[in-house]
Amino acid sequence: MSRDNSRLFLLAVEIAAATFRVAALVRHRRLREELEEAAIMLVKFLKEESAARLGRLIGLAEAIEEMNETNAEVLLRELENFQEFFGQDGQDGQLSRRKFARTRERQAAILEFTRRFPESCPVEDLFLEFAFVSPRTLRRDLDELARRGFLKRKGNLLSHRG
Repeated sequence: MSRDNSRLFLLAVEIAAATFRVAALVRHRRLREELEEAAIMLVKFLKEESAARLGRLIGLAEAIEEMNETNAEVLLRELENFQEFFGQDGQDGQLSRRKFARTRERQAAILEFTRRFPESCPVEDLFLEFAFVSPRTLRRDLDELARRGFLKRKGNLLSHRG
């Protein structure tokens, strides 16, 4: 097993263990079982699709208040780290860095996208354009870009500065 594959496996095991700890708090039996099954599949297959499934279940658990926001955020952030190992298509299983994996590159891409809108950019358009990035990560990026003065947020609109 290559060093990258070993790191990916160890990360998957850590995510699965954390998922099991958090899933133990989920009251809804079927959802708890699905979370646990998805965590097992993540370790068993080491595939981006397995991470995506687990991420969707975590999002559901948070949305129906079966998982608190902090636990969901931590698990989703770790899943994002896991998914960064894969190329854009995620089908071949070859290890490579995702095109927008690095925060600075992703934030630069966000700024470039917002420049296409002369007046303001609807936030939902940004979420559609960056569908492969978790909504939480995009919100953190937007907050950071606004804090640094590159974007101005006004309701559901973004305006580019400079």
